[in-house]
Amino acid sequence: MRASPGLKAWRFAIFCALLAVMGGCASNLTPSAEELKAMEQPSAADAAWLNSVAPKAIKWFLAQETRLLKQGRPLAADEMELARRMGVQHPEKVRVLVLAQFPLPDDPELAAQVKPLGLNSDDAGGFGMGYAVLVKPQFEGRRWLLAHELVHVSQRERIGTDAFIRRYLLELKTVGYSRSPLEMEANRTMRDAGG
Repeated sequence: MRASPGLKAWRFAIFCALLAVMGGCASNLTPSAEELKAMEQPSAADAAWLNSVAPKAIKWFLAQETRLLKQGRPLAADEMELARRMGVQHPEKVRVLVLAQFPLPDDPELAAQVKPLGLNSDDAGGFGMGYAVLVKPQFEGRRWLLAHELVHVSQRERIGTDAFIRRYLLELKTVGYSRSPLEMEANRTMRDAGG
C-alpha cells in the first residue's frame, strides 16, 4: 500500500522535527544573517518586550532554581565526567530532579508572555533551571538528554544568568526553539562530545 501525499508530508515533518532535536539539517536551521543581527541588535519593539519580560523571568528562574536544588540529587561519578565534557565548570553544584510536570510561572502576565515561545511545552523531556536539571520520568537515564541540559548549565555559567535568560528569550522569540543558536549549540556539543 502506498502512503498518501498527506501521510508522506506528515512523516517528513516528524522526521525533520526529530533531526532538529538531534541537531541535524543545520543548513535549514541556521538563522539567517538578518535574524542573527536581529538577535544582536533587537528592534525597539523587541527590546521593549525583552525589557518588560526578562526581569520577571529572571526573578522566577532564580527562585525556582533555589527551590529545586534542595530537592534534586547530585550527579553520579560518570555524570560528573559527562558534565565536564559538556563544559560545566562546577558539576558539583548540579542537581537532577525527575518531575512529571515542569514548573511554569505563576504570574499570569509572565506566563502569557512565555507560553507562545514554547516554554510551557508538555513535550519537553528535560529543562534546565540553572544548576537544577529537570527530567520527565520517561526520559530518566537518557544520557543524551542530560548532556543537552548540561550544555545549558555551561552556557549559563559562561555568560551569566541574566544574559543567558535574556538571550534565550530573544532567540525563541526571533527564530524559535529548533533554530535557537543556544539550542543548536547544546545539540552540537552533546553530539560532538559523545553525550
